[in-house]
Order: sequence, then C-alpha cells, then structure tokens
Amino acid sequence: TGGGASTAPFRASHLLDTPMLDVNAEVGDHHPGAQTTLGKITFSGSMDDMFHSDLVLIWGGNPVYTQIPNAHFINEARYNGAKIVTIAPDYNASAIHADLWIGVNSGSDAALALSMAQTIITEKLARIDFIREQTDLPLLVRTDNQRYLRQSDLEPDGRDDVFHVWDEATRSIRPVSTKSLALENLVPALEGRYRVRLRGGEQVIVTPVFALLRKDLDGRWRPEQTAAITGVAPQTVRRLARMIAAARAALCVTQSTFSKYYHGMEMERCQILVLTLCGQIGRKGSGITGFPALAIDGPPSTIV
Repeated sequence: TGGGASTAPFRASHLLDTPMLDVNAEVGDHHPGAQTTLGKITFSGSMDDMFHSDLVLIWGGNPVYTQIPNAHFINEARYNGAKIVTIAPDYNASAIHADLWIGVNSGSDAALALSMAQTIITEKLARIDFIREQTDLPLLVRTDNQRYLRQSDLEPDGRDDVFHVWDEATRSIRPVSTKSLALENLVPALEGRYRVRLRGGEQVIVTPVFALLRKDLDGRWRPEQTAAITGVAPQTVRRLARMIAAARAALCVTQSTFSKYYHGMEMERCQILVLTLCGQIGRKGSGITGFPALAIDGPPSTIV
C-alpha cells in the first residue's frame, strides 16, 4: 500500500525478485491480532456491506474524523435502522453521531472484550453450532502440557497437524478433517474432561479449548472484576454483550489503532473472540471492516 509513492519500490523488488518489507510493519498499521488469529489483516467486503447490518460497532477508530470517504456509509446504515455504538476513551466525532457511546479507559479494550465474552458464555448467548464448526474451540488440549492433542501423540506415524475432538454422537475421540470445516456427522463437545491413552501407553486427561476459555473468563474477567480496569460499569458490559449476541448482523469498524499499543495484538484477538462467540463473522453485514486500501491496478509486470 502507499499509492503512487510505493509504485517504484514495488516494481524494483519485482524485477530483482527480492523480498520487500511491508510498510505497515514500519508505521504500525499491521493489525497483529487479526493477522495472528485469522491469517490476514484485510478480510471484509466494501463499506456498503454495513447496509446489511443492524448493529455497527465503531471500536478502534474514529472514522467520522479520520476516514471521511467511508464515514457516510455509517450514517446511511443508521438511517437504514442500524444501531451505532462507539467504544472509545474520548467523546469524539464518531461518538457524537452514535446511539450509544461507551467510554472505555485507554488501552483496556482487551479487558472489556473478555468481560463481554464472559457474559456471552455465562448467559448462554453463544452460537454453539457456529463455534463447533467454524472455530478451534472444540479441539482437545492435553492438561499435562497445555498442547493440542495431535495424531502424533496417539499413533507412531501420526501427523502433527491432525487434531481431535470429543464426538458426542459416538462418545469417542475423533480426528477433525484437514480438508474441510464441515462436521458431517461429528458433534464436537465443548465441555468435559476425557482420558486418553497415548502411543507410549501412558494416559492423560484432555479437555476442549472452550472449557479452558470458560474457566479463565469466569476466574478473572467477570464484568465486576474488569470495571476498575476499563471504567465501564458491569451493567453496560452486559448490555453491549447482549446487543451483539442478539443482532442479526453485527459489524465492527476498526482502524489501525490497537496496533499502536504494546498489547494491541491481544486487544484485536479479544475483539475477534467476542464476534466469533456470537457467530458474527462470515455473513453479510457482520465481521470486521477496516484498513481501507487501494491496490495498484494490474499485475506487477504492467506497473511502470
């Protein structure tokens, strides 16, 4: 990215067949949480996709002030009936035009997101079918070393990239497909502890990632525990969590904000966790949109 100023170095690196550092890593626009969790930093449709949203979260940016060409889509979505929530430390230009402003303390967004995740799971607002099929939360983890249970743990010639779930249909441990997310006849458990015999004969206890997540959230991240960190009242946390879970399609508008923080990766990952628990990723009007960029038209060989 970078428009015309980057055309020459991109062309030079192509001709020399040499790697070129992404400028985003230099300026801090690299969205490390999204990259780590989802594999890339840009994975949304165009901004008019929010016309399909009934809830728009401005969380990690101030687009009315800093992304003016796209801000009108937010206002038009509101005219179309969507609720707009701005989550920001300051009552900024975007907050002025929102239906709800949540004044979170600067740098505490991860704690806010985790307290919402705790609410979503505790109040049984999570979309279980989505979690079972589209996430790694059902995968089994060994309690002795906190690593995924792998085929190489169970079989002499087993692979390291084949993981397992506890199948409630057959009451047994089953491998998950490496080719498709489709569960077919599998019904992965999200709770429970199970005894497994390893290839060497020893036995270990395994449990789903979801169970470990729930335990951690209940232990440290209840809204009452995070209020002093975030500055957000518990009833407000629960209200927002319920709004996200109940929305037909919730969209999060974020920008290159969290990546400027030392723990920005965790802020983004926790933000994604909230949307994932509610199944608000992958359908029209949902997910995360941000990092606006225009690509150079045409393949590299045509750039002059």
